[in-house]
Amino acid sequence: MARRVTVPTMPSAKGLSFGDYMKASKEAQDFWPKTIAANGNKPFSVRGTTSEGKSYLAMTVTPSARQGVDYQLTRFDHQSQPMSHLDIHGKLTDAANIKTLTRELPRSSGEAKFEMESGGGSSSSRRSKSLKGKATAGSRGR
Repeated sequence: MARRVTVPTMPSAKGLSFGDYMKASKEAQDFWPKTIAANGNKPFSVRGTTSEGKSYLAMTVTPSARQGVDYQLTRFDHQSQPMSHLDIHGKLTDAANIKTLTRELPRSSGEAKFEMESGGGSSSSRRSKSLKGKATAGSRGR
């Protein structure tokens, strides 16, 4: 069974007290580190929804098919076509990888909403498995 979690919206300071803004900001900033740690080293995907309501596959984190690379974060455009990737060495839950993933993964905003999906049999996880091992334009490694 797939697990879906809504990525919190980064707040705007407009209309919020300083305390409420700081609390909402901290919750949004803590989302990815806590969610990655709780998910363990399991693959996951991030789906986006544009302000027009169009849903698309935004990113996947999957085991890499390349030797010497443990995982790969793949970025997709709004048509769910792969654009680029980031190599990840070691476990997803390693502190350095959590920091890197937190920097790379999206946050919801007024214009776009995101959901993280992990676990069994979703169309997005099936798609990421079918893309495994295929070259992507604009690839970059670290």
